[in-house]
Amino acid sequence: MPLQFPLAIELAAAQSKQFSPQALAAQLVSKNSPSRPNATGLSLLRHSWRNLPPRHQTLISAIDWSYRLLTPDEQNLFMQLGVFRGGFTPAAVEAVCGLFSRELTSLLDKSLIQYDEHEGEVRFSMLETLREYALAQLAACGKLKATRQRHAEFFIALAEQSEPQLMTAEQKLWFKRLEREQGNFNAILSWTCETSDRPRGEPSPHELGLRLSVALWRFWRYRCYLSEGYFWTQRALLADQNSPQPAPRLLRARALWGLGLISALMRKESEATAQLEESLSLAQAEEDPHWIAAALTGLGMLANNRGDSEQAIVFQEQALALYQSQNDSYGMTYAHNALGETLCCRGDYEAGRKQYQASLSISRRLGHRRGVAVALANMAQVEIAHGNYKAAHDGFVESLQLFQEIGDQVNVATCLMGLGCAATAANSPPGWTQAAQLFGFGYSLLGEMGGKLQPADQVQIERHITMCRERLGDAAFEAAWAEGRAFSPEKAVACVLTKC
Repeated sequence: MPLQFPLAIELAAAQSKQFSPQALAAQLVSKNSPSRPNATGLSLLRHSWRNLPPRHQTLISAIDWSYRLLTPDEQNLFMQLGVFRGGFTPAAVEAVCGLFSRELTSLLDKSLIQYDEHEGEVRFSMLETLREYALAQLAACGKLKATRQRHAEFFIALAEQSEPQLMTAEQKLWFKRLEREQGNFNAILSWTCETSDRPRGEPSPHELGLRLSVALWRFWRYRCYLSEGYFWTQRALLADQNSPQPAPRLLRARALWGLGLISALMRKESEATAQLEESLSLAQAEEDPHWIAAALTGLGMLANNRGDSEQAIVFQEQALALYQSQNDSYGMTYAHNALGETLCCRGDYEAGRKQYQASLSISRRLGHRRGVAVALANMAQVEIAHGNYKAAHDGFVESLQLFQEIGDQVNVATCLMGLGCAATAANSPPGWTQAAQLFGFGYSLLGEMGGKLQPADQVQIERHITMCRERLGDAAFEAAWAEGRAFSPEKAVACVLTKC
C-alpha cells in the first residue's frame, strides 16, 4: 500500500491546528481520545479535503482502498490478525488463523504488518488504526467471536504451560516470553470480562478469564504487577459470579487464593482474609487437599501479620501435614518457610531455622532456585538475630545472586537491604556507610517496581535503618542514602560483591 504512510502523515498534519504533535500522537495510539471519549485513532482522522481524490479523503478510505486490492485469502488473514494486541509470532498466527504463510509475507510486503526479530524470536505487529479496521471487518462478516475464542485458547494454553516453569531453572526465559505477550493477555481478559457470548460447545468467556488469571498469578506476583493482577482477577471473579453458568468451584478457589495473596501484599488485609476464607471453603467442598493447604498457609500468614502467632501456627501446621500427606514437595517448601517466619516472629529462632533448613533442603533437591533463595535469605535473618554477621552476609549474597539470575528485582532489593542490616549490626564503621547506601537503593528500587516488603522484613529493616542513622549521624546517613538511591541495580550488586 504505497500511499498509506504519506497519506497518514498528510491527514494527521491537518489536525495540527487543534492538537500539539505530542497530543496528536497520543490520540492516534490510544483507543480513546481524552477530548473525545468515544473517538478512535481512525475516527480522529475523518477529515475531508475537497481537492483530494475520494479514496484519499480519509485514512479509512485509504485503508478501504488497500483492503479491496487484497486477495480473498489475504483479506481473511488480515481480518483475523486484528485480534492480536501487542504483536504475534508465526506460531500464534498458525494456531489462531490457520496456515497463511504466503499471505503473511504478502501483508508484510504491502506494509500492512511490521516485522521484528529479538533474541532469535520472530514477531509481527500491526498499527493500531489498521487493527481497529481489521476488527471491524471481522465483526461485519460474523467471524469475530470464533476468532477471539481461538485467540484466547492459544494464549491461555501458553500461560498455563508457563505457570509451572516459573519455578524451574528456565523461569527467566519464561518471564520474558510472558512479558512480550502482555498485550494479548490483557485483550483476552478484557474480552472475557465484558462478554457472555460463546461459540456452541466452547467454554464460557468468564471461565477462560478465570483460567488466565490463575495461570498468570505467579507472573504478576514475581514481576510486581500487583495492581494489574488485583484488577483483572477481581473483574474475572465478578464476571463469573454474575454468569448464569459459573465456572467450576475449584477454579474459583484457585482464583480467590491468588487474589487473596495479592491483596495481602497490597496491605488489603480484610479483603485478603475474606478471599482466602472463601477459597478455603470452596476447596473443602471439593475435598482438594492441595488447595485446602494453600488457603490455610495464606490465612496463617495473615494471622501472623496481625500478631496472632498461635492461630498462625495452627493453620500452618495443618497445611504442612496436608502437603506431606500428598507428598507435595513444592507445597512443603512453601509451608515450611511460612511456619519458619511465624516462629521467628515470636522469637523462637531455633525452631524457625529448622523450618527454613527443611524448606532449603527440599528446594535444592527439586532444583527450585527461588525456593532456595527465599530459604537462604530467611536463614540469614536468623544469623543476624544470633550475631553471626559473616554467616548472614554469606547467606544474603548467595540468595541475592539467585534472585538476580531469575530476575526477581523485589527480592534483589530485599537481599541488599538485608546485607545493609548485617553491615549495620556489625561493629565496622565503613560498613555503616555502605549499609545506608543499600537501604537507599533498596527503597528506591521497591518504589520503581511497586513492590512491598513482607511485614516481618519491614520491621527488621526499619530497626536497622534507625540504628544506622544513629551510628553515622543524620548528615552522613542522608548523604549515603542519596548516593544509594542513584545506584543502578548492577552497581548496587557489584558494590556488595566487591565491597566498594
